[in-house]
Amino acid sequence: FLARSVAYLEAMGPEDGGREVRRLSREAAALAHGADGLGALAKRDGGGHAEAWHDWFGALVRDERLDEATRVGRQGISVIADIGYRARLGDRLAAVALRLGDSALAVEAARGAFRARPTELRLLQLVVIAEAAGQRQLVLDREAGEVLRPTWAHGDALAARVLVLAGRLE
Repeated sequence: FLARSVAYLEAMGPEDGGREVRRLSREAAALAHGADGLGALAKRDGGGHAEAWHDWFGALVRDERLDEATRVGRQGISVIADIGYRARLGDRLAAVALRLGDSALAVEAARGAFRARPTELRLLQLVVIAEAAGQRQLVLDREAGEVLRPTWAHGDALAARVLVLAGRLE
């Protein structure tokens, strides 16, 4: 029954049920094949099925396959189209990187999350992670450069916080 259900759901397109079909597809893939089934689903659907990437990442973490999870997290961040999902995957990847003691990856992931969807919380997380990695000033100088670009569209208050933290008070 499960194998037929997976095949049926895989044959359906996004227009045949949208979000609910994607949810059922993820659930069926996980039940039938675990993390590897979620991985096949994420790869098949690409960046348009961000939830599959998140579920795959989460399943790998639960299975303690952390090296694989970091690879999947990096890949997901590069292919997920939705910036909110991309930012959340960056948050999750940073947490796993800290757990593994990989401070460079933690900084990279936290910076990616902040740049995808800048928030005050993500800024503070980035500062804490960069501080622990001994890269606080370098990271803040780079982010200060970003907020000074004419394309920055995430609010003057957040930009001001970045500049103050970077020590740019002029």
